[in-house]
Amino acid sequence: MGRRNFDRRFIKATNNTPVEYLQRVKIESAKKAFETTRKHINEVMYEVGYSDIKAFREVFRKITGLSPLEYKNKLLFRCCSFPIVSRHQFITAGRSI
Repeated sequence: MGRRNFDRRFIKATNNTPVEYLQRVKIESAKKAFETTRKHINEVMYEVGYSDIKAFREVFRKITGLSPLEYKNKLLFRCCSFPIVSRHQFITAGRSI
């Protein structure tokens, strides 16, 4: 099968070019690494197959709408946020126990 025919069939099957598909797979892998590890952005970038931080950041933002740092911060805020309780609620809750 020729390259042109392969590309046409691939796009029909996935709605992505082979390059776009590969980028999406790499970024999904990076997102998973950010969600499950405490690795630095550069570590994840190299792990998923990028060697240029600018290219990684641009593709990550294009696919997720956030930079890698914004994504990591969003995860950190989500998993480490606690409901805000007023001092009065805290004291009252302590008495009822």
